Amino acid sequence: MNATLLTALAKRALIAELETTPKPGLVDLKDNGSHTDMDFALMSRGIDAVCPFFGEMFDGTFGLSLEGKSASDLTRALRQQGLAAEKAMYGATGGINTHKGAIFSFGFVSGALGLLSSEGREFEPNEICGAVKTLAAGIEVELLDAAGKTSRALTAGEKFFLHSGKLGARGQAAEGYAFVLFECLPLLKRMLAAKEKNAELKTLGYIMSSIWDSNAYKRGGTEGVLFVRQSGKSLFEDFSEEKAERLNAEFIRRNLSPGGAADTLALTLFLEKITCNRLL
Repeated sequence: MNATLLTALAKRALIAELETTPKPGLVDLKDNGSHTDMDFALMSRGIDAVCPFFGEMFDGTFGLSLEGKSASDLTRALRQQGLAAEKAMYGATGGINTHKGAIFSFGFVSGALGLLSSEGREFEPNEICGAVKTLAAGIEVELLDAAGKTSRALTAGEKFFLHSGKLGARGQAAEGYAFVLFECLPLLKRMLAAKEKNAELKTLGYIMSSIWDSNAYKRGGTEGVLFVRQSGKSLFEDFSEEKAERLNAEFIRRNLSPGGAADTLALTLFLEKITCNRLL
């Protein structure tokens, strides 16, 4: 693995998520879902802007690990690169947040892969999970501190945590993306191996049914979160493209967007490409 290959795989994964159609409430090839501030072209510009930074994150943890730096040193380096990626994204999109979630999750995974490479370890789910946990250690405590003490405006994820006790994106990172690695990834791989149609959409349905999506909470409160979960369960267990279309119309009517589920699908697609790529 090298930074160039990782960047290419990350871009392919983000494009694959964007092109998965029809996604309820999300930007895709058909429409903008519940979003009035972004479209396919804007999302594409966001992808182009952020992807090079994932290669830099891989190289950064690889190089620092070889220098004997601590896990906290590696995590600080990732954060600095993540901030640079956000700045590039906002510059490319005119200030619109298209991929902040992907910067967070792909960043941790890219850093984990750099750490594994520097130690000569395999890119297997258990190894990736452990390396992410190492880099994300303490992140849930930071959320507790931020939600309980900060004077700044709370993020949607922090508000959702205070309301529900669910850690959202930070919780997934603290767990080493175990949900993605041991549930979503095997599910997607089984469907792809069986050449099942709409494997990505079905995986999205499973993700929607399983996570507590702070993006849905931001737009629709607890009722919105529960509707996303129920809709995902229905989409996964009794899938049809017609149902996905109907759900998209209903999500638009309710102004709901399961952005956390979309980020999780993108990460699943990224890890599928990483673990299946034979150039590793």
